[in-house]
Amino acid sequence: MTERLPTHPQHSHAERNRLVVALDRSASMSYDGKLARAKQLAAESLSALEDEGVFSVISFDHLAEVLIPISPKERLAGFLDTLGKVSDRGNTNMGLALKTAAGLLEDEGGRILVLSDGRANVALNGAGSEGDETVEREILEMARELSGKGVVISAIALGGDALLSFLEKPVEITGGSFAIDVNGTLDQHLNPAETEVVVHSLPEELPAGKPTWAKELDTRHVTVASSELCAESERSGTSLVVNRENGRRAQVSLLSIENSVLDPYRKRVPKTAREVMDSSAILIDATYRRALRVKVGQTLSLLMWDQPNV
Repeated sequence: MTERLPTHPQHSHAERNRLVVALDRSASMSYDGKLARAKQLAAESLSALEDEGVFSVISFDHLAEVLIPISPKERLAGFLDTLGKVSDRGNTNMGLALKTAAGLLEDEGGRILVLSDGRANVALNGAGSEGDETVEREILEMARELSGKGVVISAIALGGDALLSFLEKPVEITGGSFAIDVNGTLDQHLNPAETEVVVHSLPEELPAGKPTWAKELDTRHVTVASSELCAESERSGTSLVVNRENGRRAQVSLLSIENSVLDPYRKRVPKTAREVMDSSAILIDATYRRALRVKVGQTLSLLMWDQPNV
């Protein structure tokens, strides 16, 4: 049975029993089963409400749509089919999602559960790009405002390329709960093993290495690493990169430097390729570098997860 995101006992009755689920339906949710998993977690979280609870569901991409208006828990069964009809599309405006969810809660407080890969890429005024400071600043300002109104933001990060900090920080501000979904299980523990790696840019042989705006939305973001690190990541289920200077984190799906698609890169940049083969460097795209606030030549920590408990 899948674990549910915990609710802190210090949360008020309104926070625990007034829930708006914000379901990310953007293009980046189209791969790795992210959207299907988000729908499953939405249904589980709604079912966990107490009988006297009230709920609502919104979906968001560059728009935010109220799929289910504020309704009593007793009406949940009649609405669950609505979740199954949501399909992926568009950019990711997380600020708009929070604003819309807060409007449904009005002044009575409650909880917003964000189900997303955290790859926010547009602000309310249309500015921004994936992982940048403009978008994040707006999300954090909104979280501070909502915290003052008795609204708690919780989040579950989905997918092997989730930008965790875009979800963790608003949760921290409002005192909510945060979890990473790994192989259908939440809240795994990190293996203490850690590898320091130097950052290099992703090669143009990979889609995210030479992105266009449209391509960036639905491209699976991979990080190139040694075959040894890739094997360890496969055994453990997933891996994280962490900027120790600022604490920013992201999940990464690893691709071996020895993959045949990278044959031209290894010939073109042999010195860097050898560093990657030796597990002393990784290749990551511009989106990750923006989100982690890291530049080429700086160092990140690569961490692996424990095997999920069975």
